[in-house]
Amino acid sequence: MALIEAILFLVIVGVAAGAVLSLFAGSSQRSAELLVHRQALAVAQALLAEVRSAPFTFCDPDVPTYASPTCVAPREDLVPGGAEPGETRLGAVTRLDNVSDYRNLAIGPGITSLNGTPMPGLAAYSAQVTVAPVAPAGNWNGVPASEVALVSVTVTAPMLPAPLVLQGLRTRHAPGRI
Repeated sequence: MALIEAILFLVIVGVAAGAVLSLFAGSSQRSAELLVHRQALAVAQALLAEVRSAPFTFCDPDVPTYASPTCVAPREDLVPGGAEPGETRLGAVTRLDNVSDYRNLAIGPGITSLNGTPMPGLAAYSAQVTVAPVAPAGNWNGVPASEVALVSVTVTAPMLPAPLVLQGLRTRHAPGRI
C-alpha cells in the first residue's frame, strides 16, 4: 500500500510541477515581449521628440531670411522628398535642420544615437519617420493644412507582434515674428 501511495504522490507532484514550470516559461516569454515593446516605444518617443524639436520655419534655417513667410529662398514645404542634398541625421555640420527634412527618413536596421554610436540591444530595430500636412481639427482660426504637420514614427523589431506607431503634431512658426 505504501508503494502505491508513493507512486501516486510522485505522479501528482510531477503534474503540479509541470504546470508551474509551464506558467514560468510563458511569463518569461511575455516579459521579453514587454521589454521589446518598451524599447520600441522609447525609440519612437525619442525620434518623435527629435523631429518635433526641429525648426518648422517657412524657409531653410540656413538662409538668412528663414523667418519670413515671403522668403525668396527655397521654401520648406511639406511635399514628397526629404532633406536637402548633403544634410543627414547624423551629420556633424550638415544636420537635418527643419521638420520637413525628416520626410520619409528610414533608420536601420540598427538604431544609432545622433553622434552615430550604435545603441546596445537595438541592432535589429528599424524606424521610419513620415511628415505630412494635416488639416487641423476644431477651431484653429483658419490655420491652413500646410502650416500643421503630422509626424509619424513607426518602429519595427523582431519580437514585436506588429509595428509600433507613434504620432504627434507640429505647427509651423517663424522665429522672431510676433
